[in-house]
Amino acid sequence: MNSRTMLLTVLLIGAMSAGLGAQTIATKPFVELQGTYTEITGTDICTPVGYHDDESYAVNIPFTFYYNANPHTVMYVTTNGYITFGSSQPYIYGQALNNNYDVVSPISRDLHGNYQGTITWAVSGTMPNRVMTVQWKDWMTYYNQLDKLNFQVKFYETSNMIELVYGDWITAATTNTGYVGIRSATAGDVQNRIGQWTGTSASTDGTIAKQYGGAVKPPVGYIYRFGCYVPQGSVAIAMTDALGSPMGYYTTPGMVYARYSIRYPLDQEYDVTITLKFFRIGDPGAQPAHTETFVVHKPLGVLDGVRGMNLNLPPSYYRVEATFSMWNNCLMYEDVKTETSTLFIAPGTQLCEVWPGDVNNDGVVNYGDRGALNKYIFDANLRTLWLHGPARYKIEGQTDPLVYLRWEGQPSVPWYTTEGCYMDADGNGVINNFDYIGVKMNWLRAHGMTPAKPAQRLAAATFDMEQNFPNPFNPGTSVRYSVPERSLVKLRVTDMLGRTVATLVDGCIEEGVSTAIFDSAELPGGQYFATVAMRGLESGLTFSKTIRMTLAR
Repeated sequence: MNSRTMLLTVLLIGAMSAGLGAQTIATKPFVELQGTYTEITGTDICTPVGYHDDESYAVNIPFTFYYNANPHTVMYVTTNGYITFGSSQPYIYGQALNNNYDVVSPISRDLHGNYQGTITWAVSGTMPNRVMTVQWKDWMTYYNQLDKLNFQVKFYETSNMIELVYGDWITAATTNTGYVGIRSATAGDVQNRIGQWTGTSASTDGTIAKQYGGAVKPPVGYIYRFGCYVPQGSVAIAMTDALGSPMGYYTTPGMVYARYSIRYPLDQEYDVTITLKFFRIGDPGAQPAHTETFVVHKPLGVLDGVRGMNLNLPPSYYRVEATFSMWNNCLMYEDVKTETSTLFIAPGTQLCEVWPGDVNNDGVVNYGDRGALNKYIFDANLRTLWLHGPARYKIEGQTDPLVYLRWEGQPSVPWYTTEGCYMDADGNGVINNFDYIGVKMNWLRAHGMTPAKPAQRLAAATFDMEQNFPNPFNPGTSVRYSVPERSLVKLRVTDMLGRTVATLVDGCIEEGVSTAIFDSAELPGGQYFATVAMRGLESGLTFSKTIRMTLAR
């Protein structure tokens, strides 16, 4: 395993252990919302072949689920309408939240299957975004055989979110109480019970329970969601000029511009605090060289803006960290971080703009570049200073080492020789045989020595397709794709069985970045796949890619 792979692995493990699993039940916020109830078919935990009474079943979880910072791969599902973690516990009739063990309770009461009730579990999605659903269907209470209670619990991989979802609810009970909420046995971690089927009241003092019967019942599709998050791709930051056009470097001192985008929640208007921190690459300390904080007002929809700053920073590469204090899906403020990078140069500095692979700087990658790199390395045998210089820096390189080989202009400071910075095709500050990879990857590409392209995935010079946004979605979502030349493009959406449910694009598309809209108003919730196939009409080059999309009903 190389150092870049090890770094990515450490980052992923650290995020899961320190961020996602650390939230305690006492501080796990919840939100109520009206959704839809989709009955599942899957693996039966118990079936209506007998009179199920006060039973508990061990069920394996297909991923590691963190409950109150503790990892679990087994849960215990009871016929009394609740789930426990950690170890199998004695059954109780209904007041599950009063007991000292980990509980998820959609409606804990003295329930009975009475030859008709079933408990089923199923998993949807693909890692690392799978969802495990446990469903109680057609259960009655001990007190009335005419009751029909239908409800589910959903456990989300990675985010560790929990949802309690309610289906058809028929009951004749008028005085009985059921307990709804989540709790942990950890010392100091208290009960989180919900007081009403509507509103936002909650209690942690152990005095509020759920009463059902008569008119007191959940609407079909009602959801209690525990644990909040901001979807990926909701914010973005880039370094630009005053008009918002991408810029790879600035002269210091002088004006610096950061373009920001806030996309979530689309249906909310509120204030967002943005903090920008500039960290100089190579400084031993962790303190930023400059910090800027400002407040913007996000209207309904998407907010795009540019922030100007008059900075006097030492010449160097900088990592720019942006922290957005914004609303999550629970409409509560949460800090979301994203990063970009830029280069500051002293006045009068002559930069070289590297197009990886164009080592002789003639605008095209061909046999001339292989010969130029051979000659440069041979001539440097007695001049080792020619082979070392300042490495390029792009923030994307922390997780995508190939970013330094991507076909785009990358500003670099001069080397000991005029040609040195161009010869360093992979941007690591050393010229050697590995730089031939940049020549091979960009073979026969050409450019017009234009300013550096934006630090984003899609660019008019590449075949590509982005992940849809928003995702999950309901009912509409957008898919952006790019072609570097006039191309035949076919973009279709299929379901889990491979059946085509929509064809978004099928024809000739001009060079550039385009957007396709997918309207799923007539489709059921679940997983869908968008597949694009492209063929350049001039080059004959082909490209294909598939993304997974989640329709949340």
